[in-house]
Formats: sequence, C-alpha cells, structure tokens
Amino acid sequence: IDYTGLTVGGKSEAEYLASKDEESRTSWAGDKGGIDTEFGRVLTEKTTEAGVSVVKATGPGDAPFMIRPKVEFIEGGIYTYVFNKASQVRMKVQITTPDGKVIDEIAVTHGTPASITNPAIGNRLRDDGEALGAIVAGYIKLRVKGAE
Repeated sequence: IDYTGLTVGGKSEAEYLASKDEESRTSWAGDKGGIDTEFGRVLTEKTTEAGVSVVKATGPGDAPFMIRPKVEFIEGGIYTYVFNKASQVRMKVQITTPDGKVIDEIAVTHGTPASITNPAIGNRLRDDGEALGAIVAGYIKLRVKGAE
C-alpha cells in the first residue's frame, strides 16, 4: 500500500507524527503495517476463492495487470467511556498495465466502530484493512468474471 501524501485526521502524517513520542510513532508504523498485512491477506484469499490469481508483484512483468492501493486518509478513532469515534480508512485503488497505464480506478472507504470490545486503534485499523481487502477482491472478481 502506498501512503504517500497521507492525511491523518486533519493533519499531514508528518504533522501527526511530530506530536507523538517515539513509542507512539513505532506503534503507528505497526498499525500501518497491520493495514497492509490484512488488506493483502484478505485480497489474496478472496480472489483465490473466486478463481482469480492475485500475487504480490516483485517487478512490472510479473502479471498482466497491477493492483495499486493508496491510502489517502486515516482516522484512528477514539474510545472512551463517554465518547467513541469509529476509525476510517480511505483508499484509492488503481488497476494498471505493468507499464503504469491506468485501466480503472476506484475509491473505497471502511470504518470500524470503537467499542469496549474493540478499543485499540491498531485493531480497528487492521479490521479496516481486512474489510478493504474484501471490498477490492469483490470488485476484482466482478471485473474479471462479471456478475454471476
């Protein structure tokens, strides 16, 4: 996943991180890694179930098409006993030829409610990555196989 130009809440990622201590910055990197891991895992699983092969590319000639996800906005949300705010991840996904020609582009968003059973930002963002992987897999299945 590309995070270039990411906005966190109402701030650039650099501004967001500047207000955090070292432990929080490390946690943030892990949270973004969790989005990546869950998005890729579910995208691969769901497309495989649909009979579509999606693999992690190591170079431009690996496949006839490339899936290029880019997260543009993250809201981590908040959990307190008084006030809760859901997480939100907004992603644009381009389908391109290996040389970068854009064939298709979609925008997808997912949010996960903050609750007593899911209070941690990192867990909510991983849930968002998982859901976004499923949404994109469904779209790819539709594009490849059509409506069934």
